[in-house]
Amino acid sequence: DVTTNGYLTLTGQATPQIFMDSTTAGTPIWTMIARNDGYFLLGRSGVSNDFFINPSGTATFTGNVGIGTTAPKSKLQVAGGVQMANDTSTASADKAGTMRYRDDSTTSYVDMCMRTASGYEWVNIVQNNYGA
Repeated sequence: DVTTNGYLTLTGQATPQIFMDSTTAGTPIWTMIARNDGYFLLGRSGVSNDFFINPSGTATFTGNVGIGTTAPKSKLQVAGGVQMANDTSTASADKAGTMRYRDDSTTSYVDMCMRTASGYEWVNIVQNNYGA
């Protein structure tokens, strides 16, 4: 059953689900599932465990988010690699804690925006020389 009173409420199922479909074949592209154990899952059709919110096993919202994991231990936990791209913005307080990857013709770098004595700067954490 679906009811509305300013909210969308799904009842009558052990696992309420919302399917978002943009195909003519009727196969859902995205599925949102609210589970009885406190999990909220957003996943792609045919792929499970894509994105979990509040997978703490309780109905209390923890604020933790997991990508590829059903039990994140921190505000954001990713099971697998995280790909970074070059952030060309000027270092600032709003960027503090941001990491970036950059590359030139002979060297690759990983930098972090950090507060320094003169303000905020991109500080090189590691570099790899691969060119001649």
